[in-house]
Amino acid sequence: MKTNVLIIIFAIACFSCKNDVKQVPEQDMKNDSLALMERAKAIHERIITIDTHDDFEISNFTDSINYTQDLSSQVTLPKMKTGGLDVIWLIVYTGQDTLTNAGYKK
Repeated sequence: MKTNVLIIIFAIACFSCKNDVKQVPEQDMKNDSLALMERAKAIHERIITIDTHDDFEISNFTDSINYTQDLSSQVTLPKMKTGGLDVIWLIVYTGQDTLTNAGYKK
């Protein structure tokens, strides 16, 4: 039994060390990459893209600053349009109080 196991392990080791690398010309690799990017862009344009977690800063919502401007914040409408992002979920953090009856009433 041990001999059979050792033979199988040896065979697996030999076959897994096989170095049969197919050489692909650099130009073919570039063409494949370009074709893949074009395919990915076409898919991206056909589907609805959703980002399910977006943080925002309250300081970016004032009379003169808001999400319609190209700000340094994580998500703005100009960034969404440029990147092809259709939908976002804005996350609002609310701190948790103590787990008591008084805390639950807040």
